[in-house]
Amino acid sequence: MDYVENIKKSGLTIYDFVSKDNNDLYIPIIELESILDKGMRGFSVNGLALRTRSKVVKSEICRVLGYPVPSSFKKTQPRFLGQNFDTYIQETLNVQIWNEPVDPERRYVFLRVNEEKVISRVKVITGAELVKYDRTGTLTQKYQATMTTRNISVLFSKSDTSRIDKWATDDASVLIDVSPNSMPKKNQLLRIASVYSKLLPMVGKSIDYLDAVQERNRGAELHKMICEHLGYSNYEDDGSYPDLVNQLIEIKPLDYDKCIALIDECKEKGYIWAFSPDNETRRLAPDDRFYEFTHDVYMDTVVKKGLDPREYERIYKVYVACLAPEEEKLEMLKELPWCRFHEEYLFVEPGDKSVGIKAMVDYFHGNYEDVVVFGDEKNDLSMFSSEWTSIAMGNAIDDLKKKADYITTNVDEDGIYNACKYFGWID
Repeated sequence: MDYVENIKKSGLTIYDFVSKDNNDLYIPIIELESILDKGMRGFSVNGLALRTRSKVVKSEICRVLGYPVPSSFKKTQPRFLGQNFDTYIQETLNVQIWNEPVDPERRYVFLRVNEEKVISRVKVITGAELVKYDRTGTLTQKYQATMTTRNISVLFSKSDTSRIDKWATDDASVLIDVSPNSMPKKNQLLRIASVYSKLLPMVGKSIDYLDAVQERNRGAELHKMICEHLGYSNYEDDGSYPDLVNQLIEIKPLDYDKCIALIDECKEKGYIWAFSPDNETRRLAPDDRFYEFTHDVYMDTVVKKGLDPREYERIYKVYVACLAPEEEKLEMLKELPWCRFHEEYLFVEPGDKSVGIKAMVDYFHGNYEDVVVFGDEKNDLSMFSSEWTSIAMGNAIDDLKKKADYITTNVDEDGIYNACKYFGWID
């Protein structure tokens, strides 16, 4: 079936509805991926600003599919209304669905851009398939407020809430020796009006052009400027959210030598591997095989040719792409804490969750007996302690159920809610 030629002859636009039952004009998902991959692979977006890049790519998709290019693109949902798909240009694999929930029936077209800013691959999946890759509970969504003007600076709220005001000060000098990532203390939190007045002199300042698609780098430069204007003597950014978090965070790396030995074993035995050298939502891989095997979009997978883990000081996670029980052939896994949440890969990470729990309770001078933990997998075993209440989900592994104080229903059967009802914590 020549869908492209049929669309050309039809005279339809991308906004004209096409029924799924129309075998001549509605392109099935496999054929859609094939046509777009063939037509878009090799298309360069080098040097294009983000807004321009999006329009240029959508225009090229129109030509590839046989549609006329509209003079301007309407803000419909989805953008390609007739064929029921949206497009996402991905230099990384961190997917963000903007301003709307994921539609299980919609098709999502991901165009992978390589280091040369050239489209190297196109993947099309349904919303129902997309949500399977999410491990956070909800896919990342961004909601935006629209300003009526960009020509003036406005402080929308001139006062803090009563709770914040009790902690707040107007004296920015107290921040000189404070780390931007430390926990906030009383009389170290600037009032919102003070923050506004400190940041107002930034109006008119510019950030050096870094790269058309390197939003994270520009964000880091902006973050540094904000720290300086607020009165911090140093700049820190650990990649967490919000940017100036002052959170209680302690991240411990893995046993470096054992991780290197595991990666060496993976190389020797032909296993696909990747690792995280820092506390950011990314992993490094030597080639595209990790994504090709797992199709995992929850975390950025950055491909670095000739990647050598020995060039990095720390390793926070190691990922091995394989199906169970192939991991049993890796001897070094027996000496490292690991878990499998995904059919296609497992990951190695610091295994004792109870250490973090105790650190938080101790910091806030709480009591261990007030702690409640829920778990279902191997990596939860370490936090199932007699010092607090441990609840296993109905779908938990047997070893976890043996250590539990209570076994609730499955995670997809309101397990946490039912446990809270059982213990009388909620009505």
